[in-house]
Amino acid sequence: MSESKRAWQSALHPNSPVSLSKASNQNGGDGIAAPWDPIRPSEVMPFMFRIQLAIGRMTAYAYSDLRTVDCPSPGEVILSLYAMEKIRITIGGRHLVELAELLSSGRVRTLRQSTSQDLFHIAEESPAIESIVSETLTGP
Repeated sequence: MSESKRAWQSALHPNSPVSLSKASNQNGGDGIAAPWDPIRPSEVMPFMFRIQLAIGRMTAYAYSDLRTVDCPSPGEVILSLYAMEKIRITIGGRHLVELAELLSSGRVRTLRQSTSQDLFHIAEESPAIESIVSETLTGP
């Protein structure tokens, strides 16, 4: 099957074997997908993105409140949100450049912090979110 036909099949049927095999091959064949859910080109862009902590807590933020996405290193992404409060969210981990690119273009539905047990099973060359720290900022 050609690459373009495979991409089309994956977009139409996200749970098809073609789509699932691509996710497992993307991370070294270990079957563990990236810790974020990107929006496919055929899907409507979401109004909000969700952050799920390892302890299970989930918070959603509006993309319209997202002001900057900073990626000072491949293992760190800093989000600045300005809504009713100013919030800085620091995401730490491995291989997070793609996450920063997707967030800056509004193409992420959910991102999940990996548990310590998950981190044990994720290959070093695979992306992982090890920490998520949210800070409420004061002042101008």
